[in-house]
Amino acid sequence: MASVGYTEDDLKATGMEFVELSAWIIPNASRDEIAGWDDGSLKVKTSAPLEPEKANKAVCLILSKHLGPTNRSIAVAQGKASQSKRPLQVAS
Repeated sequence: MASVGYTEDDLKATGMEFVELSAWIIPNASRDEIAGWDDGSLKVKTSAPLEPEKANKAVCLILSKHLGPTNRSIAVAQGKASQSKRPLQVAS
């Protein structure tokens, strides 16, 4: 498994239902927080730098804290090296 949670293929292979969520990441912020919605994407501020593993792991942890599932049920499916992400949340 990837260090940031499951991969998109892992989630699909479980047969569990999940929802897709677009996110725009604001790296190097003063604190980790969800900053609202902008143009259909959830804005997520993270103190982590925009380095693939660091920012992705931080985004999964922030989302899991606010949305409820553990960070292993969230995967970054697209945009692993950019500010635009599409994490997946497994429905419980």
